[in-house]
Amino acid sequence: MHKVAKRNAKERAKTTEFWFRRKYNLTSTDPRFLDATLEEMITDYWAHTFLDDPKALEEIEDEDFDMDAELAKMEAGHWETIR
Repeated sequence: MHKVAKRNAKERAKTTEFWFRRKYNLTSTDPRFLDATLEEMITDYWAHTFLDDPKALEEIEDEDFDMDAELAKMEAGHWETIR
């Protein structure tokens, strides 16, 4: 039983939900946690990141880039020719 709990805890520690609960000291049954959507939690995470590190606001992101689509092209053998 302890091995399973420890394995589950390692996985849980990597989640956005756990970050959110830990940030606000909420139990897993707290209505504030249960009412929050994953998108709200992720938005909150980034808001804290940007507040704590203003340089993070300067990062450039390509919102049109789709990593899954690019990986699928590579796996299918579609390579871009670079000259």
